[in-house]
Amino acid sequence: MIIAVDFDGTIVEHIFPEIGESLYNSVATLKRLIANGHDIILFTCRTDLPERKYLTEAIEWCRLNGIELAAVNSNVDKTLTFADKKPLADIYIDDRAIFSIINWERFEQYFESQGFFDNESD
Repeated sequence: MIIAVDFDGTIVEHIFPEIGESLYNSVATLKRLIANGHDIILFTCRTDLPERKYLTEAIEWCRLNGIELAAVNSNVDKTLTFADKKPLADIYIDDRAIFSIINWERFEQYFESQGFFDNESD
């Protein structure tokens, strides 16, 4: 599966332009998804500007926290040309979605119930 995930307010607390603390279980759940073969797209409004590299900071934060991104604001499959404004994903997780309450514990339970973690050896 391809999962597009927002950054501020979704993976971390929303205190832009700074990077907030990670939200409960966000890092662990994303790392579990990656370990089970799912691709994570960082889908964020952050951008790099001459005065500060906001997007680069978010990408680096993910890297330092062990979240290996398959893509950033783009499709995992670079040959897709029809979806150049919004990355193609199976699931989108964003704190700004209607009725969205970011609860990584419930997300993890959902992913478990759907068999997203079948490849684990623990």
